[in-house]
Amino acid sequence: AVGIETTPETRLGPMRITDVRVLLRYPARLTLLEVCTDDGIVGLGSTASPPSMISAIINDPIDGLRQFVVGKDPTDPGAIWCQMTQQWPSQRGRADRSGLQGNAMGALDMALWDIAGKAAGKPVHQLLGSARVDRVMAYGSGSTMYYGSGKQDGRSKTGRQRNCKTAEVIATECAKLRDHGFKAVKYGWGNNFGAEGMAMLDAARSALGPAIRLSVDFGCPAYFDPAWTPDNAIAAAKKLEEFDVYFFEEALHPLDVDGFARVTAATSIHVASGESLTTTEEFDQFIRHHALDIVQPD
Repeated sequence: AVGIETTPETRLGPMRITDVRVLLRYPARLTLLEVCTDDGIVGLGSTASPPSMISAIINDPIDGLRQFVVGKDPTDPGAIWCQMTQQWPSQRGRADRSGLQGNAMGALDMALWDIAGKAAGKPVHQLLGSARVDRVMAYGSGSTMYYGSGKQDGRSKTGRQRNCKTAEVIATECAKLRDHGFKAVKYGWGNNFGAEGMAMLDAARSALGPAIRLSVDFGCPAYFDPAWTPDNAIAAAKKLEEFDVYFFEEALHPLDVDGFARVTAATSIHVASGESLTTTEEFDQFIRHHALDIVQPD
């Protein structure tokens, strides 16, 4: 009734979403949001996107995603997802579901599942069909480059200047990760497959020993080089095979399904990618074409 505040005990019908709050006090590349309900349950969602942009996508008074969320039942995330992905694009010229708008929808969806889990008194993985594993291997992560200002290993740097580490530094870092108990290590490698790069890879493998997994991430921005082709990636993978590399990540531009399929078929190393993909449809293209061994939703 108008003017009478309902409580979970007196309210008729399902729980309803009352508000979406985009929290702007976090770093510029991370957005945390809250979805509030009339039951007092608050769901949390996040995305590695600028808060000001995510806020605009959600809160625009005419086209914002808020219209598909506020007033709805948060314990049915699937229905809200369908509304966001089917009705909103038709209002915006059939826009796709990737990029910042996909990230905004993903953060909302995450918060809705958080609410559904809290309302049911269950972890979300049980709502999604239960866990398949109860232990996950963690890997230590490093880069072949120095970033930032100051001096490291005698190399002066200003701002975002990049300087390549020596094989000795790589070996020291890997030994520390090994001694910390990591069973796997990954390095951001870039286009570093010449003699110096192979010396660093040899140092890493020697420091880690044969039992610890070593992986290499080609990655951004290296894959934007127009001169880099699937043939180059295959040649690089062949070099990595000599050092028992476990997986080769983002060996090509992340949307190159055909190129990834060629690389995957040509090497014994696991080929990995996916952090730039957003929807199940995008991942499905890679899976159906056997273009990846490891998919990496971000």
